[in-house]
Amino acid sequence: MPGSRVHGFPLGLGGVCRGYRMVTTMRVPHRLPLLPCWLLALLLGCAAPALAETYGIDISASPQRVVYEPGVKITITVTVRDRTGVPVPDGLPVYFHTTLGAIPTVAYTSRGQVVVLLENSTGSGTAILSATVGDSQRRLNIDFVGQAGAEAPTGTPLARVSYTLKASTVYYSVDTRRFDLRDAARFTAPAFSLAANALQYDIANGIVTAQGGITLTADGRALTGEKLHLDLSRRRGALIQVEPSIAYLTFTMPELKPAEADVEDPGIFTPLDPLPTKTWIICQRATVFPDEQIQFRRPQFYVNDFNHRLYALPYHVLDLRSTDAGMLFNSRLTLTSDAGLNVDFPVYYAATASHIGSLHLRHVTKGSEFYRGTSGLQLSLEEEYLLGMNADGALYLDDLTRETRSASWVHSHDFGPTRVNLNAAYDRYNPETPYTTRAGVGISRDVGRTNLRLTANWSHFQGHQNTYGELGAYLPSLKIGRTGASLNVSPFLGFRQSVEAATDTQPAETTSNFYQGVSTGVGLPSFRVLGGTISTSLGHEITHEQGGLITHYFDASTGFSRQLGRFFTASLRYSYSQSLTSADTVTADPSQRVGLDLYGGRARVWNFSGYSSYDLSSETVFSSGSFTYYLPWDRRNQTPRWFLRANASISSGTRSSSDQLFSLGRDIGAYTLVLHYSPTGNMATTGIGSGTGKNWSLELQRSAW
Repeated sequence: MPGSRVHGFPLGLGGVCRGYRMVTTMRVPHRLPLLPCWLLALLLGCAAPALAETYGIDISASPQRVVYEPGVKITITVTVRDRTGVPVPDGLPVYFHTTLGAIPTVAYTSRGQVVVLLENSTGSGTAILSATVGDSQRRLNIDFVGQAGAEAPTGTPLARVSYTLKASTVYYSVDTRRFDLRDAARFTAPAFSLAANALQYDIANGIVTAQGGITLTADGRALTGEKLHLDLSRRRGALIQVEPSIAYLTFTMPELKPAEADVEDPGIFTPLDPLPTKTWIICQRATVFPDEQIQFRRPQFYVNDFNHRLYALPYHVLDLRSTDAGMLFNSRLTLTSDAGLNVDFPVYYAATASHIGSLHLRHVTKGSEFYRGTSGLQLSLEEEYLLGMNADGALYLDDLTRETRSASWVHSHDFGPTRVNLNAAYDRYNPETPYTTRAGVGISRDVGRTNLRLTANWSHFQGHQNTYGELGAYLPSLKIGRTGASLNVSPFLGFRQSVEAATDTQPAETTSNFYQGVSTGVGLPSFRVLGGTISTSLGHEITHEQGGLITHYFDASTGFSRQLGRFFTASLRYSYSQSLTSADTVTADPSQRVGLDLYGGRARVWNFSGYSSYDLSSETVFSSGSFTYYLPWDRRNQTPRWFLRANASISSGTRSSSDQLFSLGRDIGAYTLVLHYSPTGNMATTGIGSGTGKNWSLELQRSAW
């Protein structure tokens, strides 16, 4: 999920967010000493006062409610003005964060506006989207409605799974994401344990294979054999037994109950590779959290064709959610001809199942993720922790050596069926802006099949205060006869209050508003036609405010997706929405939008992804596409080393624009050298994307260590 940067612990249901970070609940029984409170107080107390700089932010989503399909996209438009109402200059960074889906971390204003895409391949639910400019921040909720028959989202936490790997020698292949354990190998999971002479674990596919002296134990039962294959995701396994006679046995996990006995050799066993990789991390113990991270104890690093140790560290962590997981130090290093050098180098001083601590030495330039008004070196500290079985959290201290030093804290705690999320922050994004104080709480509880949720947030900035609270209930889906359709109902009530500070010409002003309402949605069954799938949904929301204003919001959407030939998949969507209030004297035109997705490719040859949207109401079009071609020459082990990439976006309407970016790149060992050219000088590439109008950029990336 672009926009989420927690090195230690996982993202998922029930997360609380701050900027571009989010932490959620985990389940591992440990305790942890926290940093002393005086350290946080000292760091925050050193902040010096600064001048005010307030921005006005308007954020909108089109559409704001849509039926979820993997890869569905929402167009996000943010308009930024200064205190006088004038659009801000080009190149001002707008920082984004979402609790669901993926969105660019930062975009830069052009004529006071930025347009980005929020893409969701995670699932249905509500995305809480935030846009931050300087000291100002706005949030927007975007609903991804479940398909027909889908249950409403619940706050039930997901158990966190971990695997412990031990052996005389544990090899980890950085490039293939595979473990190879030699001599006295042990693989310990929450529901079973495995011992063997040699063992391999393929993280990407969740497959464990073992050879020689195998003993598999679970639920008080044990199986022995000479060759083993476990599919962790399907909870099935197969075993070759040699005593008293050769037999091939398949079974379920963790019951170890035979599913088939004395069947023919399934042909799934292959000899272990004596040299698993050329890029190794070698240790005697590692802990794996699938799809999240790997924690190494006393790792040693062997790189490429070297036969001697390069480095040894007491702890190390690899983030499996990041494309940077191939970097042994998880560092980010980017050098461009116009923007300069950006580095994020973490050093871990703790890494256990319950506690990860790291110092981050950063060098930042304008436009990078951690830029706070001044380029140069930064020092940050991150503490992420678990408390027993039912609580986790994290403390972030940013930019410790400068006036922009800030702090944030997030914490999740489960009290039986009740989950509580807390967050607090004291931060600023520029030396010329005052600090902003934020605090929030979220409470979720399952009562039978109904989920109750309470959300409250408060913020303060130089006398200005905003308070928000809402209580909602997600009721279980109701089947509509034998039609296959379902009805979802969610009532809610809330309160908003805004306090404007007094000025020389105007006294302090407080405005407040109570509201209540109910959202309903009808999910219709999907069906196959013309070789594809059609999905449809209907929705209605009614809100009654304190002053008597009644608002109706209607929406409907339908989509058709199918495979096109051997290489492409297409998805066509239509959405309709209309908002009516009791104060309207003239009915506004509805919003109608047609969207088309097209993506496909051939492995190691080419790939393409494109998105186009046409708004029938405003007669505006937004399209974007990316095409990558891997050049056929100069390949290494059948892997292409050269690539040619073209990115383009077109927006037409009241404000038309067209941007293109062409890139030529080559992998050079552990580096990637990329030459960028943008005719418009306004694409989202470091330096080029700053709105400076520069056309050329030469970028050197460190892709492995």
